[in-house]
Amino acid sequence: MAYLLLLDINMPGMNGTEYLIELRDIPEMKNVKVIFFTSMSNPWPVFKDRDALAKELGAVDFMEKGTDLEEVVKKIRQALMKG
Repeated sequence: MAYLLLLDINMPGMNGTEYLIELRDIPEMKNVKVIFFTSMSNPWPVFKDRDALAKELGAVDFMEKGTDLEEVVKKIRQALMKG
């Protein structure tokens, strides 16, 4: 069974980036697929390629809130199908 977490960047307390880094340190959570799902068009302004950075951090994708529902479902399916 595959698990998927839609993770916002802007959260109270710990932000989504910090949360994902800590999540990957938990052995049982290493295989959980994560998609950043946020209202921020680029939460890391010093980096030009937010999608590449999201993947480098361990996420399988990056989506902005407001993305068409069909596209959201498509990306979720793709994430769950990845080995």
